[in-house]
Amino acid sequence: MDLDAIQPAPLVTTLTIAYLNASVFSDVWFNYLLRKYISISSLSIELDDSIQGIVSRNPDVTIHSLISSLKRLDTLHLNIPMTYNPRSEIFQVVDVEALRDWLNDNARSPLTSFSWLCPVSPLDRDNRPIMFASAGLVQHLTSFRYDVSDSDDAWLTDCLSHLPAPPNATTFPLLTTLHLEPLFQNKSLFNVDLPVVLLCMPNLLHLTLRKCQLQGSQDPAGLPAKRRPRCHPLQSLHLYWAPFAGVFGDKKKGECIQTLDLTGFVNFCPHLDELLLHNCCAGRILINAPQHSFTRLSIYSLRPDRIHIDQLKLVLQRKTIEAARPSGTLNVIQCKAVDRFDAEHNSLSNPTW
Repeated sequence: MDLDAIQPAPLVTTLTIAYLNASVFSDVWFNYLLRKYISISSLSIELDDSIQGIVSRNPDVTIHSLISSLKRLDTLHLNIPMTYNPRSEIFQVVDVEALRDWLNDNARSPLTSFSWLCPVSPLDRDNRPIMFASAGLVQHLTSFRYDVSDSDDAWLTDCLSHLPAPPNATTFPLLTTLHLEPLFQNKSLFNVDLPVVLLCMPNLLHLTLRKCQLQGSQDPAGLPAKRRPRCHPLQSLHLYWAPFAGVFGDKKKGECIQTLDLTGFVNFCPHLDELLLHNCCAGRILINAPQHSFTRLSIYSLRPDRIHIDQLKLVLQRKTIEAARPSGTLNVIQCKAVDRFDAEHNSLSNPTW
């Protein structure tokens, strides 16, 4: 390839490389990308290491060296979906230790959006898991998506499961989008308290949690009055495979039903227009927000044993629609309006009530 003949594409600011085999990431590719795409601000790379034998490559040509050479870069998404070996040669191609240092050096890293999707944590030279994200990094981001593949890397959920004490509380004032998923087996290490999330992230708009155990009442009214704002700007909440550590009923009568009561949470977030609860381990769901309107409401499989919900009653301005079988525990959602309602026995678009 004649690199001198390459014509730059200065109008291209977003580059997605959907499939990049690590064994062919060479000097030629490196120099081509740098010469061709001189104005890249958003870069997404999916790496594949299905072909091995890449140790003879130029050690100076790495994903890190490419990233750090893009002076206008502010959005970075790295996806290594099929790598389960923490010593895979693909991590040499990335140069994970140098990338970690670059990410967490605020003077060098200009990122505002970062995502790392990989089912395993790479190991450093001392056999310790490499942690890419730190509080210092996330405090400078507006968007953060992260697969937490090692329990030692659960610092973020530690922040989000306990009410931080001022004046040393860790907050993330710039963050507007957060997507977290733990991939390690011990889910007890990954508790999340939704009101604490709102307190630590006062400008969060979109929250997605997968396999995170919800703890506490989920009612922001339990936050200290002096630190609790009047409301929160959250717009979307997506919960997937989220067990809930709460009960409903009289224990003396043997009534112990795992209940997810989001009444206080929904009323605290007046702009929340999209609520998705999929495969959440709660036997009952309650939302009483008669003045609240949703663009989309989606409820699937709430039971701990993953059977279908027995009955879901949606009450809209005193009118009711049920997605139900006749027996079982009643789940009630009361709100003003829903543009799209999805449930296991009911799918509605643009209801006319």
